Amino acid sequence: MSIQHMRRRFAIQLRYVLWVIIAAFIIGLPLVFVPGGFLGGRREQEQQKTEPSETVAMVNGKPVTRAEVTRSFDRVAGFYLQMGQGLGVAQLWQLRYSAFQQAVQNRLLLETAQQQGTSISKSDLSKQAQQMVDREIAQLKDQYKGPEIEQVFASIVAKSAGPSGAPPAQTMSERQFSKWAMQRYLDPSAGLRDDLILQQLRQAVTSQVSANEQDLLQSYDRATVSHIIVMLRPAAKSPGAAAPLARTDEQAKQRAEELLARIKAGADFAAVAKAESDDPAAARTAGLMPDIGRGRMAAEWDKAVFALKPGEVSAPIKVAWGYEIVRMDKISRQLPKDFEKNKQQLLTSFQEQRRGEVWQQYVADLQKKAKVEVRDPEMQAYQALIQGKRDDALAKLNGAKEGARNAGGLTAASVFYQIGQLLAEKKQWKDATDAFAEASDALSGEQAVMLPGGRAEALMALANAYEQLKQTNEAVMWYTAAGEASETPTIHSQLLAIFQKLGKPDLVKKEQEWMASYEQQQQERQAQMAAQQKAAAQQAQGQGKPAAQPASPSSAPAANKPKPATVPQPKPQQAPQPIDARAKK
Repeated sequence: MSIQHMRRRFAIQLRYVLWVIIAAFIIGLPLVFVPGGFLGGRREQEQQKTEPSETVAMVNGKPVTRAEVTRSFDRVAGFYLQMGQGLGVAQLWQLRYSAFQQAVQNRLLLETAQQQGTSISKSDLSKQAQQMVDREIAQLKDQYKGPEIEQVFASIVAKSAGPSGAPPAQTMSERQFSKWAMQRYLDPSAGLRDDLILQQLRQAVTSQVSANEQDLLQSYDRATVSHIIVMLRPAAKSPGAAAPLARTDEQAKQRAEELLARIKAGADFAAVAKAESDDPAAARTAGLMPDIGRGRMAAEWDKAVFALKPGEVSAPIKVAWGYEIVRMDKISRQLPKDFEKNKQQLLTSFQEQRRGEVWQQYVADLQKKAKVEVRDPEMQAYQALIQGKRDDALAKLNGAKEGARNAGGLTAASVFYQIGQLLAEKKQWKDATDAFAEASDALSGEQAVMLPGGRAEALMALANAYEQLKQTNEAVMWYTAAGEASETPTIHSQLLAIFQKLGKPDLVKKEQEWMASYEQQQQERQAQMAAQQKAAAQQAQGQGKPAAQPASPSSAPAANKPKPATVPQPKPQQAPQPIDARAKK
């Protein structure tokens, strides 16, 4: 989309974008992370109709579709949203690549489950869907009372349906909403059947994992050890010194055995560690390590070291960087003060932790054997970014532009922002402005719900590119737009410094007023919190009645507040868990 087109739309979009953030969040929050929720379900269904077999990757000869990646991304992003974690547009590509990896992992696990004969009956699927619907309705009814709940039901359905010719219903009965929600959960694009299959597979893998009280007690053991490191690629021991030659695995093991023989012959361990260890820190500590708890190191290391008695020295232990020789100096057990009181709860948590470790190892073993072929240029570009191949990443992202434009939303924002960043590194500022403009335009409407600060970030990058081109008027226009799109003090603090540098006193004054208003509201919030704490303390002592809970002030100046949404705001909910965590239950 051209910058000129973006400018024509900007004045209207900016006026409503903050209201859209609040309204969409309020209406869609109950479904933001569940299968079929409004942030992902409708989009997945539309993509499956238009791109039923678009393949993003092949896993052992089986396709991973774009719809699967989209569903995974919506869940991961929704989880971040409900946990209150901010998502920045600069890191959006990492979140998208993580979602892609999760989709690849799920496909691998589903194929494994199918090979083992794992299946879900229609009755079990319907039963689980009904439980989720009942839980969702109960959460909504806990937040809304009387006729209000029927308005909320209708709002959720209307939001999920998107624009349509007929006006949405103003109210909806609980029975109608339940029927609609059941259809969404049972739709194949929701992925509920896949979730249940993965849950069964995990249960089968971890069902035999257990832990007793002795295992729990040992988990609180801490070891004080000293070590000698023999590296495959030793580092220089002092600045300016040449690094020793690299070793083969056999050469490293042989050297470790020679050092061990010297120690067994009577050489002082600390002296050998200080003189011979390839770890530069050994010169300062003579090989002494900070105390280490069980399970904090690799399984092979952990098993070998905690089997030692004080004073004993291990055989060379294979580690990622070469070999280690470890001497056990002291082992102690540090139990929490409330251990006896909470022993059963601690044991249950410890058992779950062990099951999680076994599951993670099972997945890792499958992934090592899997053959994964990435076909999507966007994901190929993110792979290249991780590998530090930035020119290759830029080429791949340019190849992903058409698909990103068609997808729109956060896909387009991620692709075009990264293109802009890579072009900016090359000081190709003119092309960077076009990329940042497209990223900014993509972060509007419903997409702003997931990345409320993303539009301002993209506009800041766009403005900076114009500033580098010495087009000050253009830069100021977009810096101003970024401020109007942001309620983040960090952005306004940056703008204050920028406008001072550019010699714009009127804009400096505006930012100073914003920051002063923000600081005042923060002081008011702190005063209110202190009053609430004092009232609670007085109530606990029987000295007064509980004070009314004052509304928390907004973190933005009143002039920047959006209009209130027409749907009552829900109470905070507990964030749903991702697939792996749900499978623990």
